[in-house]
Amino acid sequence: MVLCSDKVKVRDFVLEKIGEEYLIPVLYTGESISADQLCALGNDIVAKASHDSNSYEIIRHNTPEVAKAATGRLQAKLKTDYGKEGNQFLYSLIQPQIIVEKMLIEKEKVTPDDFKIFCFRQADGSVKMLIELHENRQQPDYRVAWYDEDLESILLRGDLYEARPFPCPDRWPRMQKIAQSLSEGFDHVRIDLYYVNEQIYFGEMTFLDGGGRTEYSRFGGGKHDFDHELGSLWR
Repeated sequence: MVLCSDKVKVRDFVLEKIGEEYLIPVLYTGESISADQLCALGNDIVAKASHDSNSYEIIRHNTPEVAKAATGRLQAKLKTDYGKEGNQFLYSLIQPQIIVEKMLIEKEKVTPDDFKIFCFRQADGSVKMLIELHENRQQPDYRVAWYDEDLESILLRGDLYEARPFPCPDRWPRMQKIAQSLSEGFDHVRIDLYYVNEQIYFGEMTFLDGGGRTEYSRFGGGKHDFDHELGSLWR
């Protein structure tokens, strides 16, 4: 679980399980990074820490000033015990590093579709899945949709949630197989996959969605009804 939560080391795990074609190209990894090093990596990159969540720096147009500001924030993250801050022990056991990836650019979108696949291993060894789709992240029209295994919409309470058709059902069988393979051996894990220009890429694995603090509720239902549905799948 610690290895798969590590944004650097998980790449070897993914390589062994499903192959290199699903890995986002990496431009740099290291225990620190200077502004000059970051600036030299050019435009359209994503830099983040290996041991936390939400530390990413999306750099479309790289300049010495942009690199300096981003480097300062990243270096500060390296000194932070994210596991202790968020009461998520896995992250305290990860060696802090910086990883810089080539940004995935969708032809018709600013940011790629992000499929978060919740995998729950059942008593018979099968895997139940629910999908949380994030579209247009960091944009004014940012939205989130949930789907069951039949790709039917699940409408949840909240301003970001909306019911809409699943965007790429033709690629879902392959995504499903990838999630099944990566989740093997775990009772529960969330597998994040990007779909960009008809290509599937691995994002991350997490065992602590939302730090365990997100409340999910169906529209028109009780306060914790969808929380209960999720929990009932966890054996």
